[in-house]
Formats: sequence, structure tokens, C-alpha cells
Amino acid sequence: MKKLLTTISLSVCVFLFSQTSLPQTSSKGTIVTKTNQTIEFRNLKFEKGKITYTDKNTNAEEFLYDNSVKSMSYYDNDGNLKSYEAQEMIADNISGNVSQQNNHITEPEKIINKPAKLGSDKEIISYLIQNRNQDYLKGQKLNNLGTGFLIGGGACVVIGAVINLNSGADEPTITNQKPESKGSPIPIIIGLVGMGAGAVMKISGHSQMKKAVNNYKTAGINKINPAYFALADNKGLGLQIKF
Repeated sequence: MKKLLTTISLSVCVFLFSQTSLPQTSSKGTIVTKTNQTIEFRNLKFEKGKITYTDKNTNAEEFLYDNSVKSMSYYDNDGNLKSYEAQEMIADNISGNVSQQNNHITEPEKIINKPAKLGSDKEIISYLIQNRNQDYLKGQKLNNLGTGFLIGGGACVVIGAVINLNSGADEPTITNQKPESKGSPIPIIIGLVGMGAGAVMKISGHSQMKKAVNNYKTAGINKINPAYFALADNKGLGLQIKF
């Protein structure tokens, strides 16, 4: 059907252009352009799509292109009055209708292609982040939170140590009495607890992120989950495995 319509369209176009063509030369006549401008001419010549002529009103040599001509009345070399009507629009409309019919017949529906299986961990991580994989994002959030706790806990330990070093101790009032320190171990304890919690969070978050990557790698792979059964009969005990 598509080939038939295309053949008909081309045949009509060839027929129209072969039956209606601009004259190669003309002594005088009138041109109407597609902008409805009327030009009276003398000594017209048409070659390679370009029309040159002498404007009858201004005696100036002018030119225009054939696709800008709407119609023309002219005298041929034998002095006969003839007319030309541009038929390109008719041909274009027929061709356009055929093209629309072809598109309606042959245009396939849009197919959404799934991305090819990614290979490297870096590509998989980028894909999971772009598609907002919840398992990976939760693990990443927990990992980042653990990093914050590690940094904050380390800062508390350093601050506590500096305070204790700069605080000094009170002089003993009794002989052989130990001097009492003015510092406090609380900042150091808080820092150590924070660092411990941060380490646990980072390990847990990293494990969850790694699990999300592995789930992507193994997606679509049929896993075999064997089932085990204990059997007993007159011959004794046995173990049955079903896949």
C-alpha cells in the first residue's frame, strides 16, 4: 500500500510539471508572483530556475526565481498568447496527503528501551542514584550520618583533651594529699561514644549500599531455594532435598 501511494504521488508530480512549465524565452507578457505582485515584462529568459526579464515600466533588468511565480501570461516565439499556472501546490498537497497516510500506516509506536545491564560498580551506583533506588539511598544516608558522628565525636575528644591539659590541678592543702584535677572527662566520653556510634552507622550504611548494588547485579537471575525434608520409613531415616 505504501509503495502504491508513493508511486501515484510521483506520477502525479511528473505529470503536472511536464504539462505546465515556464517558457524558455518570451518577447513580452505579465507575471503574477505568489505575493500577488503584477509585473509586466519584455525579453524574458528562463534558465536553471532563474527568470531574467526587463521591467516594462522601469526598463530595468530584473530577475526572480521560478518558485516565486504564481501565474504568467506570455507570448511564445510564434506570437501566440499562452498562460502558465503554478501547479506545485497541488503536487505538494497530494504528496503531503500520501505522506500522512504512509505515516499513519507505518509509524511504529514508541518503544521504551530498558537500559542495558551495567557492568562496573561505579556505573551501577550512578544508575541507582539517578533512579532514586530507596535501598541504596537509605544506606548512603546512614553512611553519611555515621561520618558526621565520627567527625563530631573526634572533635569532642580533642576538645576534652585540650581542656583537661589546660585546666591544671589544685594545690593540696594537706601533706601527702593528691592534687585534685580541674578538668572533666565528660567531653572525652561523649566523643568516644559518638565515634563508636558513627562507626556502627558507617558499617551498616556501607553494607546496605553494597547489598543494593548486588541486588542490581543479580536481578533477573533465577535463584534456587532448596527445601529439606526428613524422611523415616521401615528402612531407616533419610534426608530429602527438593529444588
